Amino acid sequence: MARVSVIIPTYNRRDYVQEAIDSVMAQTFTDYEVIVVDDGSDDGTGEILRKRYGNRIRYEWQRNQGESVARNHGIALAQGDFVAFLDSDDLWLSENAAMQVQSLEINADAVMGCAQAWLVDADGRVVEDSPWGDDLSMADFTFEQLVLGNHVICSTAFVRRDALDQTGGFDPKIRYGEDWDLWLRLTSFGSIRFLSQPLACIRRHNTAQTSFCNAYATDRILEDHLRIVTRALALTSTEHRTKLHDQALARCYGRAAVLDYASGRTDTGQDRLNRAIRLDKAVWADTDTFTDLLRYRLLGTLPSGTEGMALTIAILGKALLDLPLVLTPSYRKRCRLVSEALVDRCYVAYRAADWAAVRYGVRSAVLHTPKLLLNRGFVSLAIESLIGSDRVSWLRKLPGL
Repeated sequence: MARVSVIIPTYNRRDYVQEAIDSVMAQTFTDYEVIVVDDGSDDGTGEILRKRYGNRIRYEWQRNQGESVARNHGIALAQGDFVAFLDSDDLWLSENAAMQVQSLEINADAVMGCAQAWLVDADGRVVEDSPWGDDLSMADFTFEQLVLGNHVICSTAFVRRDALDQTGGFDPKIRYGEDWDLWLRLTSFGSIRFLSQPLACIRRHNTAQTSFCNAYATDRILEDHLRIVTRALALTSTEHRTKLHDQALARCYGRAAVLDYASGRTDTGQDRLNRAIRLDKAVWADTDTFTDLLRYRLLGTLPSGTEGMALTIAILGKALLDLPLVLTPSYRKRCRLVSEALVDRCYVAYRAADWAAVRYGVRSAVLHTPKLLLNRGFVSLAIESLIGSDRVSWLRKLPGL
């Protein structure tokens, strides 16, 4: 019997799911089983996986019922002491299983482990210099931290099987945030151990569930998140409930507002953002807090290249003009915020060697904030986009560059 059961739910991702499976099979830890639950794919996923992997994986097909049902199906089949989850478009780094199992063996009170992760684009290129979770220094996630936001990336989660059985698994009624709901319930049975190093790669692309920001999806996300928070707080002491209630609800409304602004629904977004400000002014009455979240959302979901940069200028520019009065930035600050978003995209384009996009981004960023020409790193990037990386190294040695 395998020590770790790796559950991979998938739906019409026949190429990505093979990369996910390969990343498990490349682990230094080898005492595992792989269970792929196909949630009704019609793109030939089953035929390809059976032909490529044979009996090295357990492949199960079910009619389309959503990720929660697929994961619960996998849990029912799992034989391991630990159950690990991997989304079919994500990847594990080779030491993930070994380090997670070791951490849970050392920390007997922990019911679950998780870790940092690199954010990558559709082609597997890293999109940020620092991994997700780099700003989180705690060794354990508490209920108080988790109820304010889902800090756990599902594709890094390793859960003790006995604790998972006690919670009843994922709630099929929740479509957005079903993993967050489970983590909160798990805190009743023990601690959640966080490893402060990246052990997975999380793919951000236009077909990922996290990229959805149309009106229906955003409304459903807010509905589900409010349900999760309300249910979680109802199980806590009166003292915790009073302290966390407004903060937790504010974050639900604030995050929904980010999605609204990203999709151009600024009227609805403004209403929700105003509600977040009323509930927790200390956090949400800050322009930088909101625009940082919006920039991050746009970076992860808009197309790459010049198209994504043009959309960033249009969407972020409009959003900054339609913020609640208490957050409305000055003209100079609006320009700075747009240029910062463009610089982020310039570095993503640089990693992809998309020089046309880098040049477009550089020009646009400088038009918004001319002072960028005093930034040594930015000027170096601009020069490299013009003359090529093989000819720029000597320029970096010149005074002022």
